[in-house]
Amino acid sequence: MFKSVKISYDDVSGLLMSRGGNKAILIAQINLDLLEELIRFLERLEEATLKLESYLQPSLHIVAFERNELLQHCEIRTKSSKDVDESEKEVVIPRDSDNIATIKRLVKDVLTEKWHVEDLHVLAALLDPRQKDRLAIFEVSFVQVRRCKTLLKTIMQDVAENVDADVESLEVEVVKERPSKRRRTRPGLCNSDEEDEGMSGRTATVTLTLAEKIQREFDHYFTLKLTKDEKRTFELLLWWKMKGMIVTT
Repeated sequence: MFKSVKISYDDVSGLLMSRGGNKAILIAQINLDLLEELIRFLERLEEATLKLESYLQPSLHIVAFERNELLQHCEIRTKSSKDVDESEKEVVIPRDSDNIATIKRLVKDVLTEKWHVEDLHVLAALLDPRQKDRLAIFEVSFVQVRRCKTLLKTIMQDVAENVDADVESLEVEVVKERPSKRRRTRPGLCNSDEEDEGMSGRTATVTLTLAEKIQREFDHYFTLKLTKDEKRTFELLLWWKMKGMIVTT
């Protein structure tokens, strides 16, 4: 609504002026500088709202991030700064006026009081490889992160048990070399099949419990780093579709 007022201000003002009357005086009282400030402040809130209410893309994992971004956005600007507008032109953003500073304080107080990051949001953020190690930056407490990591392991175990009852243990074959006596052969000739069989190793089986398997996958995921290409074209669901089938042993 504010954007439409700004865009049509000159046309509406000229039309009202041509007709005369008190209405022309009312529109002339609009503070355009304050209007631009307000639009600039509200644009980031609109962007966050559209992201969080999306139903075609996952949004639970960005709740902690967006909340922190909006709280930072409510910090009062005491100095002018440079930015890039929609047309990619460099613009200078002046320091906040007293009116905008007051609005920012009010909005920040409401966000802090009403918007709490729940365990479900932290769990979702932990499953985003871009955020899993950065939750402290988003003002998520260490205690909550640790609690949610424990909850995540419990969920992994419940899913594994429900998907396949046979996943309770994982057998891994370990090859152990066994030295064998080699029969003398004439120089320049290959070993016989009988000798090759004598060189074959024995295999032993190591059994991992479901808890051990989950811990191994858990540790592997939290040491995983995204490549530059993955960061540039990252899509959460697609990433898990490609990576979620990898089994670590």
